[in-house]
Amino acid sequence: MGLFQPGWMSKDEKKAMRSLEKVSGDAALFKVVTECPHPRVQMLALSRIKEEGRRLDVVLTKQLLSFDLRRAALHGISEEGLQQAAKKAPTCELRLEAVQRMKDETGLAAIVMELAEGNRDDRRVSEAAYEKMTHPPFSCSMIIHHRRTDENLLYDLEKMTYPEDREKILRIANEKDGRCAEKAVMFLPYEKEREELRQLAMGGKRNARLAAINSLHVPEDRDLLDAILNDPKSDLALKKLTARMLPGNDPMLERRCCPFCGAYDSVVHHGGYDDSADMYYSAWQCRACGHEDRKHSVTGSGQAKDFSVTLRDLSLK
Repeated sequence: MGLFQPGWMSKDEKKAMRSLEKVSGDAALFKVVTECPHPRVQMLALSRIKEEGRRLDVVLTKQLLSFDLRRAALHGISEEGLQQAAKKAPTCELRLEAVQRMKDETGLAAIVMELAEGNRDDRRVSEAAYEKMTHPPFSCSMIIHHRRTDENLLYDLEKMTYPEDREKILRIANEKDGRCAEKAVMFLPYEKEREELRQLAMGGKRNARLAAINSLHVPEDRDLLDAILNDPKSDLALKKLTARMLPGNDPMLERRCCPFCGAYDSVVHHGGYDDSADMYYSAWQCRACGHEDRKHSVTGSGQAKDFSVTLRDLSLK
C-alpha cells in the first residue's frame, strides 16, 4: 500500500515538502494538514488554506494535531468561528486561546451564559470570556461565580433606581453575597419591602442578612430578632448585630450565652477524673460549638471559670 501513498506522506521531509508544491485546493491541503507526519509541511499546507471553514475544521477535528498547528489555524477566523472554537475545540487551552482572540462582547456574553454551569473546562472558558468583557451584562454577572462579579454588579447597581429596577435589585440581594448584596439590600425601603427584608434577615446569605437586620425596626420586628438570636445558623456577627438592635432595657440582654458562638444557655460545667492526665479536672464547655476551658488539679479542688457572658456583653464586643 505504501507505493500508492502521496509524496507528502513520505518519511523524507524534503521529499514531502517538494510534493506539497503540487497540491492545490483547500480540501487537499486540509488532508495534508491532518495526515502528513512532518510538522513543518503541515504548517506550510495550513498557510495555503484560504477558506475559513477549512481552517476551522483544523481547529475542531478530532484527529491528533499539535496545539501550535491548531492555534495557527485560528488566525483570520471570524468572531462566529472563534465562538465555535471556544465552545467545541478539543482542548481547554485551545478554547481559551479562541476566547482571547474574540472582540465581540455579544459573542463573549453568549459563551458565558452557555458554559457557566458546565463542567470544569466549560467554567474556565466561561470565566475567561467574562474577564475579557469590559462591562459584562447583568445576566452574565448573575450566573457566573468569579472574583470580578462583585465589582461589575456594584457598577450596575450605581445605575439602578428603585422601584424601576426592583427585580434586578432583589436578584442580587437574594442570589449574590459580599458588598454587592449589602448594597442591593440598602436599596430596599422598609415601608414597601418589609416582608422581603424580613425574609433576607432570616434566610438570606450572610452579607445580605447583616444589611437586612440593620434595616429592621423595633418593636415591629422584635419577633424576628428573637428568631435570629435562637437560630443555630446565625453566626456570631449576626447575633451581635441583632443584640445591638434590642432596646437597652430589654431583659433578653441579660441571658447568658457562649462568647464564641452566641448560643443561649449552652455553657455547662462538668468534671471528673482524667485518665490521660492522671488528674482530676473541672471544665466549662459550650454544648453548641464545643469550646471548653479545663483546669486540672491533683485533689480536684481546682475550679475552671464559667466563660459565658450576657447577651449585652456580647453585643459590646
